[in-house]
Amino acid sequence: MAKLDGTNGLIQQYDYQVLTTGFSYTFASGTQTLVANPAGTLATGTITMPAAPADGMVIWITTTQQIVALTMNGNTGQTLTSKVTSLAPNQAVAYIYRVSNTTWYPFETQMAQGNGPAFSYYLGAGQTISTATDTKIQFATKIFDTNNYYDATTNYRFTPLIAGYYQITVCVRDGTGATAGSIRANIYKNGGVVSTFISANNTNSVSAMTSDLIFMNGSTDYIEGYIYQNSGANMSLQTNAQYNYITGVLVRTA
Repeated sequence: MAKLDGTNGLIQQYDYQVLTTGFSYTFASGTQTLVANPAGTLATGTITMPAAPADGMVIWITTTQQIVALTMNGNTGQTLTSKVTSLAPNQAVAYIYRVSNTTWYPFETQMAQGNGPAFSYYLGAGQTISTATDTKIQFATKIFDTNNYYDATTNYRFTPLIAGYYQITVCVRDGTGATAGSIRANIYKNGGVVSTFISANNTNSVSAMTSDLIFMNGSTDYIEGYIYQNSGANMSLQTNAQYNYITGVLVRTA
């Protein structure tokens, strides 16, 4: 494949860059693909389209690391539609140019399968749940957490930095052994319940599980697991990994 090194090669087809946080990159004439290979996650960056693209030109952008806040711009006199605002690790995005109205349109976006965030935590230590009170569960023992987006020490919440649709599951089980009532598993988003399941009344240990597909904006949205029980007395929770846990996985990006 023909390629000239540097930023001004007219037959250059791709450009390999080790970008750093706060980067500002403008496509040079003849460059069709930016291959970004940062050393780690980038907090911010800006990418600007080439100055004089041909009709039907396709620009590709791909990164090996996450870019949390990405600013996409058309060049002078150009319009860029459906701007991506972040990129996940191993995600690529493409735009095609229509010269008659000087507009870039989204052509394709993709992320390597299996490279999205996924996590699993369980209770691990005893927690007492008061009756008739919505209580956050302190899931603190990690099974896996691919991107370390879950806070297992202070807030016990999942705050992903990649926008998209996440499958979240919360499972709870009474460890007291004599519930004399029901329990409710809740998924909270940004402090409010978005998914719930109530167990049947029982005089023995009972379980409840809820799971839902939830959109997260990749910046401020967060998820927590809650429980409610109405036994009339305090309740302790099972600490085994198979009984009280929270899991989540990115199904697709935004």
